[in-house]
Amino acid sequence: MGVVLIIVLGAPSTLAAAAVRLQTLVSYLLATYLAAFAEIVLLAVVLSPFSAFDRTGVAVVELALLVVAVAVWWATGRPRPPRRQLDRGVLRDPILLALSAAVLIAIGLELILGAVATPNTWDSLTYHLARAAWWGQHGGVEWIPNVLDERQNAFPVNAEVAVLYTLVGAGSERLAALPQWRGLTITEVN
Repeated sequence: MGVVLIIVLGAPSTLAAAAVRLQTLVSYLLATYLAAFAEIVLLAVVLSPFSAFDRTGVAVVELALLVVAVAVWWATGRPRPPRRQLDRGVLRDPILLALSAAVLIAIGLELILGAVATPNTWDSLTYHLARAAWWGQHGGVEWIPNVLDERQNAFPVNAEVAVLYTLVGAGSERLAALPQWRGLTITEVN
């Protein structure tokens, strides 16, 4: 179910970014990431007052957003994402080919590590995951009473809302690093 929710998150954001008709692949990927994060923030704003930020609530709102995104994409003429033509010089230059392969391997290893290793740093356990886990247990973004670490209520909710989405979708903390990984890979492409 978690993978399905993450794919459903990606579908409206990719369609919305395509509807804007951006010219470069990097701008398209950044627009997709921005739209996906905006979806997550919208979910938190809409579902939190009703304590409905759970799999059912997220799925219902995501499906509604998908219908709207398909309608907008269709109305704008069904534009395709920009394609980046592969520079054939990269394939002929062994140094560039080796560097490209190393970057792809590093990105793949980061994804595997983010999906397999449970976050276990002091900051994750006392602040980021604890905050998102509280919200997940209570169905939305809210004030946390009697906290031991004031950062849980003092700092903006930006990153933890994305972590909350992965916690709700996956039903565990396994994919909590995914929002940071996706942002990291986009900046590496640039």
